[in-house]
Amino acid sequence: MTETGTDSPTTPTPTTAPTGTPAPPAAAAPPPERASPPPHPGRTLALTSAATAVALMAFTAPMVTLPETAADLHTSLSAQAWLLNGTPLGLAALLLVAGSLADDYGRRRLFVSGTLALGVTTVLGAFASTTWLFTLARIAQGAASAALLASSLGLLVHAFPTPA
Repeated sequence: MTETGTDSPTTPTPTTAPTGTPAPPAAAAPPPERASPPPHPGRTLALTSAATAVALMAFTAPMVTLPETAADLHTSLSAQAWLLNGTPLGLAALLLVAGSLADDYGRRRLFVSGTLALGVTTVLGAFASTTWLFTLARIAQGAASAALLASSLGLLVHAFPTPA
């Protein structure tokens, strides 16, 4: 038994008003209002679709230029797979994490950051002088694509909410 005379420390004691009458039950909190959708859902759809297309193009672009890229970087035949597999590696490693970050820090913020990072990492990949630098740039492209793709899905869900 606790000092209050109850068997459980979590059992609440009844509250009384100063007059000795039981206090009225607390009013139920009103249900949270749904956030209003953005003012231009069509623009959100167009922007996220375009960014997704760019991320997917960056994902597949080296497949077309693999022989030339491998020759320019003096990449051995066994290392050419890394020229292609960098982006899928970064994307797979960070896609779930990026979704959580978008929920915690804001979908728009992560979308813009991912889009800018995709641009920067694409430029870094274009100026890479070795196979390892190119592969690291491709892994970073995958990470940026993960941020972009995960947050764009959240933006679309917010722009086009399902009716309650």
